[in-house]
Amino acid sequence: MSCLLLKHHLIDFIEHKLPQEKQLKLQDHLANCRSCQELCHRFSGVYNSLDEYPLPEPSAYFYSKIVTKLEDQSANEYVLPVKFLRLLKPVAAGLFLVTGITVSLLFREVVNSGSLVASPNTTIDASAWANEFYLDNNEETMVDLLLNNEN
Repeated sequence: MSCLLLKHHLIDFIEHKLPQEKQLKLQDHLANCRSCQELCHRFSGVYNSLDEYPLPEPSAYFYSKIVTKLEDQSANEYVLPVKFLRLLKPVAAGLFLVTGITVSLLFREVVNSGSLVASPNTTIDASAWANEFYLDNNEETMVDLLLNNEN
């Protein structure tokens, strides 16, 4: 567990930013664990050598170049105009309405004809089909009443 703890807090351990209790615990572990000693020694060398190199300074035009690239990128993105999106809502509602009317007219035609077409060669009596699957055969059904009134 201490090896995992050391690997997890290695940078804070090297910079002495850990609480005193954890720092002492990890120092005790390092005194007894050869692999953690080697890891800490290698990492400390690399970490401390970073201070020898100067930090790169961005050019004076760095910020303006970034802003220009972002503006160019956003200008190249295609966004649907708001007017077009506003038109889509009524068009979609109209299509939904037309589809609903069409389906209801087709259903009305099936009920008025008194038969459902299952395949090109087979015709099913609509009232018998409704009675068999949905209604009790002993009662006069709404489908029967509708079909009898049409005749």
